[in-house]
Amino acid sequence: MTVVDARLDHLAIAARFAAAPEQWPVAPRFNPVDRWYHRLHVADDYEVWLLTWLPGQGTEWHDHGGSAGAFHVFGGTLTEDTVALGDSGHRTGHQALQAGAGLYGVAAGAAQRDAGQRDAAAGAAQRDAGQRDAGQRDAGQRDAAAGAGQRGAGRRDTGLYGADAGAGRWEPVGGAGRSPRVTSRELGEGAGRRFGSHHIHRMTNRSNRPAVSVHVYGPALTTMTKYRISAAGLEVLEVERAGAQW
Repeated sequence: MTVVDARLDHLAIAARFAAAPEQWPVAPRFNPVDRWYHRLHVADDYEVWLLTWLPGQGTEWHDHGGSAGAFHVFGGTLTEDTVALGDSGHRTGHQALQAGAGLYGVAAGAAQRDAGQRDAAAGAAQRDAGQRDAGQRDAGQRDAAAGAGQRGAGRRDTGLYGADAGAGRWEPVGGAGRSPRVTSRELGEGAGRRFGSHHIHRMTNRSNRPAVSVHVYGPALTTMTKYRISAAGLEVLEVERAGAQW
């Protein structure tokens, strides 16, 4: 393996940092309330994190926002659970959110255009009414308002339903009928693995002693989507963002 290949190999980077703990800017710490983590290094195309795990501590199901990576168990034992859907054509959480945001933007734009059309129709009705007698003006305004209201309501209902479907109601990632399959593997000291940009997993310390691990992500994390597994499939819970939740 060349120097360039080693630099691009996330697992090799994790192993290299794990082999030189004396160069870490901080020593590992353990928090009884929640997992402790610290970023050891950041480069143009990857970042390195140090994590600690007391017995029973772990993550929720999550992805890495489109980043690939690897992890190396420096000490102790960790269990990784991975999930796959019955159909390999599933979307990750950040892809589903982008699609939902697009639907919301389209629906919002349609609603704004409808409002503008209704305002224009109301103005025209008022100008026309000025040329009629009082009785005709009142009747015309009522008819115009009723017609515009019916047309606008029909368009608004369709647009808002699309917005709710895309941005407010989480459907199973991958669609109904695609049951998730969970696979578990135990990794002891010195073990590690690579993962791709669409990897969804959960990590836990199920042993009776503390664990320490080194994680590499490339490019650096910007978002992480959390999931839950239900009878309906894999469902999005929330999206965490760098600089806000960690």
